[in-house]
Amino acid sequence: MSLLEEEPFNVYKSRIEQAYYLTLVDIIMGVPLEEIEQEIYTYEEEEMYEYCEGIVRALEFSEDKKYSEIQKEVLNLKSKYE
Repeated sequence: MSLLEEEPFNVYKSRIEQAYYLTLVDIIMGVPLEEIEQEIYTYEEEEMYEYCEGIVRALEFSEDKKYSEIQKEVLNLKSKYE
């Protein structure tokens, strides 16, 4: 039995989305990008790849966005995660 069979897919999807949201919050709070990128390696070492994916998605999303656009995305997701 593989790990994917042990946990439903939506559990992984939820972890990706939560990491995405929390990373966007970190970005608008001013956490240095180097520190956020370091988290990818930490999660990778622990084989928590869904969190890596969420962080990468957030970094890619915010790459060419203004602060207000990132903040709007956070507000859209806030009710789901808080």
